[in-house]
Amino acid sequence: MARAVSLKVQRIVQNHEAYLLGKPEVRPIGGGPSTFRAPAAAPLKFEAVIQGWLVEKKPNEKTEYTWRRVMKELSNFLGHDDVRRVGADDPVGWKADLLAKGLKAKTIRDSKLAPVRAILQWATDNRKIDVNPASRINIDLKARSSEKKRGYTDDEAKVILRAARTEKEPHKRWVPWVCAYTGARIAEICQLRSEDIKQIDGIWCIAFAAEAGSLKNVHSERVVPVHSALDDEGFLKFAASVRKGPLFADLAPDRFGSRGGTGTKILSRWIRSLGVTDKRISPNHSWRHRLKTLGRRHEFAVDILDAMTGHAPKTVADTYGETEPEAMLRELHHAGVLTDEELAEKLSGLQADDAERQRP
Repeated sequence: MARAVSLKVQRIVQNHEAYLLGKPEVRPIGGGPSTFRAPAAAPLKFEAVIQGWLVEKKPNEKTEYTWRRVMKELSNFLGHDDVRRVGADDPVGWKADLLAKGLKAKTIRDSKLAPVRAILQWATDNRKIDVNPASRINIDLKARSSEKKRGYTDDEAKVILRAARTEKEPHKRWVPWVCAYTGARIAEICQLRSEDIKQIDGIWCIAFAAEAGSLKNVHSERVVPVHSALDDEGFLKFAASVRKGPLFADLAPDRFGSRGGTGTKILSRWIRSLGVTDKRISPNHSWRHRLKTLGRRHEFAVDILDAMTGHAPKTVADTYGETEPEAMLRELHHAGVLTDEELAEKLSGLQADDAERQRP
């Protein structure tokens, strides 16, 4: 009797665990129906989990919109929106369906699986569900040389910067030049305000501040000195002409209130129209790749180059202290033992004998 009771209790525990994990019940020895029937759990709607995640994580408006849309896509695929009914096989099936529809592996990994995994992990961490069914679901990416993103070459930079000189719209005239000399993200530049162009310790700087608009991460909030070539080009005069508010008011905010989103699309199409059509080029992001290339060419200090582009420090030691504008300006002016004029020519990719412009 003791042995029989012990086995019965063991079956009950196993069935309860199977119920919590969404697995079939364990049948008694000898067959027959299971004697354990766990009570049905109340549905946990996707929206309830999303709301909890939003309250804690406080993402920007665009991320909220995008991730809600992804969770809706998953719900449509599953035919329900109950988080407790999502099994381990469901994200795998969804991934296979997305691949069959022709989505790129990187898009599936970063824009589909990652949001689902993060939201379901929040539900797991907060004891809404026992396990995250998407925790180990990923996709293997095999990079091809023909698809690897690259920076602009000197010749490509010349084409774009020369074309920018002829433009009358402020965002086309100045955003590519600021990209070339700061390596900043195009969205960061499009949302700049006149008050973000200011002197710090006697050095004219561009401050990328959260007050101007959404930034990618904590390292994105930074100050970058205005290179002398930008000053020669007339950027500081342009900034001074805007007494207050957005530098690029000609860009209408997108649905999320961001001029950066609008500028990204417009400038991408404009750059492609100039004949820069290589698919390995990301019209806006390739400026950041280019500045990294130039930094290596001219032997910039790595930590200062990372500070300029807003990349995370490589070591704990790099997080100590501040990267002052004076240090950045020193790198810009003395990298590779070049004169100011020579460095400006190298950075912009323009020839010194360009008839459209004469430097002193």
